[in-house]
Amino acid sequence: AQGTHSALRSRLVSVDHTTLFFFVLESSWFVCLVLALFVYAVTIIIGAGLAVTVPLEQPDIEDYEQPRPSHWVLALRFSSSNIVSVGYGVVLPVDDRGVLLGTFEQFVGVLVNVF
Repeated sequence: AQGTHSALRSRLVSVDHTTLFFFVLESSWFVCLVLALFVYAVTIIIGAGLAVTVPLEQPDIEDYEQPRPSHWVLALRFSSSNIVSVGYGVVLPVDDRGVLLGTFEQFVGVLVNVF
Protein backbone atom coordinates (compact mmCIF):
# COMPACT_ATOMS: atom_id res chain seq x y z
CA ALA A 1 0.00 0.00 0.00
CA GLN A 2 2.88 2.37 0.79
CA GLY A 3 4.40 1.83 -2.67
CA THR A 4 1.06 2.53 -4.34
CA HIS A 5 0.67 5.84 -2.51
CA SER A 6 4.19 6.98 -3.39
CA ALA A 7 3.72 6.01 -7.05
CA LEU A 8 0.43 7.91 -7.19
CA ARG A 9 1.99 10.92 -5.46
CA SER A 10 4.90 10.96 -7.93
CA ARG A 11 2.44 10.82 -10.86
CA LEU A 12 0.45 13.75 -9.44
CA VAL A 13 3.57 15.82 -8.87
CA SER A 14 4.80 15.27 -12.43
CA VAL A 15 1.72 16.86 -14.05
CA ASP A 16 2.77 19.42 -16.66
CA HIS A 17 1.32 21.10 -19.77
CA THR A 18 1.77 17.98 -21.90
CA THR A 19 -0.42 16.03 -19.48
CA LEU A 20 -3.33 18.39 -20.16
CA PHE A 21 -2.65 18.24 -23.90
CA PHE A 22 -2.76 14.44 -23.99
CA PHE A 23 -5.77 14.35 -21.65
CA VAL A 24 -7.73 16.50 -24.10
CA LEU A 25 -6.35 14.65 -27.11
CA GLU A 26 -7.33 11.24 -25.79
CA SER A 27 -10.72 12.27 -24.37
CA SER A 28 -14.11 12.06 -25.98
CA TRP A 29 -15.74 15.00 -27.75
CA PHE A 30 -18.10 15.39 -24.82
CA VAL A 31 -15.21 15.86 -22.37
CA CYS A 32 -13.60 18.40 -24.72
CA LEU A 33 -16.88 20.30 -25.00
CA VAL A 34 -17.40 20.36 -21.23
CA LEU A 35 -13.81 21.52 -20.68
CA ALA A 36 -14.17 24.29 -23.27
CA LEU A 37 -17.48 25.47 -21.79
CA PHE A 38 -15.91 25.47 -18.33
CA VAL A 39 -12.96 27.59 -19.50
CA TYR A 40 -15.30 30.03 -21.29
CA ALA A 41 -17.61 30.29 -18.26
CA VAL A 42 -14.78 30.94 -15.81
CA THR A 43 -13.13 33.60 -17.97
CA ILE A 44 -16.43 35.34 -18.72
CA ILE A 45 -17.46 35.42 -15.05
CA ILE A 46 -14.05 36.77 -13.99
CA GLY A 47 -14.19 39.34 -16.81
CA ALA A 48 -17.71 40.39 -15.81
CA GLY A 49 -16.56 40.80 -12.22
CA LEU A 50 -13.88 43.19 -13.45
CA ALA A 51 -16.27 44.94 -15.87
CA VAL A 52 -18.69 45.80 -13.07
CA THR A 53 -16.12 48.35 -11.88
CA VAL A 54 -16.13 50.39 -15.13
CA PRO A 55 -18.95 52.47 -16.64
CA LEU A 56 -20.67 50.78 -19.58
CA GLU A 57 -23.50 51.77 -21.89
CA GLN A 58 -25.76 50.10 -24.39
CA PRO A 59 -26.62 52.86 -26.90
CA ASP A 60 -29.50 51.13 -28.68
CA ILE A 61 -31.41 50.35 -25.48
CA GLU A 62 -33.75 53.31 -26.06
CA ASP A 63 -35.11 51.57 -29.18
CA TYR A 64 -36.69 48.83 -27.06
CA GLU A 65 -39.60 49.06 -24.67
CA GLN A 66 -37.91 46.81 -22.12
CA PRO A 67 -36.54 48.05 -18.80
CA ARG A 68 -32.88 49.03 -18.71
CA PRO A 69 -30.70 46.01 -17.78
CA SER A 70 -28.71 46.08 -14.57
CA HIS A 71 -25.02 46.95 -14.61
CA TRP A 72 -24.16 43.30 -13.86
CA VAL A 73 -26.05 42.19 -17.00
CA LEU A 74 -24.25 44.84 -19.06
CA ALA A 75 -20.90 43.69 -17.64
CA LEU A 76 -21.74 40.07 -18.46
CA ARG A 77 -22.69 41.00 -22.04
CA PHE A 78 -19.56 43.15 -22.38
CA SER A 79 -17.24 40.40 -21.17
CA SER A 80 -18.87 37.59 -23.11
CA SER A 81 -18.73 39.50 -26.39
CA ASN A 82 -15.10 40.50 -25.81
CA ILE A 83 -13.95 37.01 -24.90
CA VAL A 84 -16.01 34.94 -27.35
CA SER A 85 -16.04 37.16 -30.44
CA VAL A 86 -13.08 39.47 -29.65
CA GLY A 87 -15.16 42.62 -30.17
CA TYR A 88 -17.29 45.03 -28.13
CA GLY A 89 -20.71 43.96 -29.35
CA VAL A 90 -23.71 46.03 -28.23
CA VAL A 91 -22.28 47.13 -24.86
CA LEU A 92 -19.62 49.82 -25.08
CA PRO A 93 -17.14 51.19 -22.54
CA VAL A 94 -17.59 54.83 -21.56
CA ASP A 95 -14.04 55.74 -20.46
CA ASP A 96 -10.43 54.71 -20.97
CA ARG A 97 -10.50 52.16 -18.14
CA GLY A 98 -13.28 50.32 -19.96
CA VAL A 99 -11.37 50.41 -23.24
CA LEU A 100 -8.28 49.04 -21.48
CA LEU A 101 -10.33 46.29 -19.83
CA GLY A 102 -11.99 45.46 -23.15
CA THR A 103 -8.59 45.20 -24.84
CA PHE A 104 -7.30 42.93 -22.07
CA GLU A 105 -10.41 40.74 -22.31
CA GLN A 106 -9.94 40.49 -26.08
CA PHE A 107 -6.36 39.26 -25.60
CA VAL A 108 -7.66 36.70 -23.11
CA GLY A 109 -10.35 35.79 -25.64
CA VAL A 110 -7.71 35.08 -28.27
CA LEU A 111 -5.94 32.73 -25.85
CA VAL A 112 -9.18 30.99 -24.87
CA ASN A 113 -10.28 30.63 -28.48
CA VAL A 114 -6.92 29.12 -29.43
CA PHE A 115 -7.25 26.67 -26.55
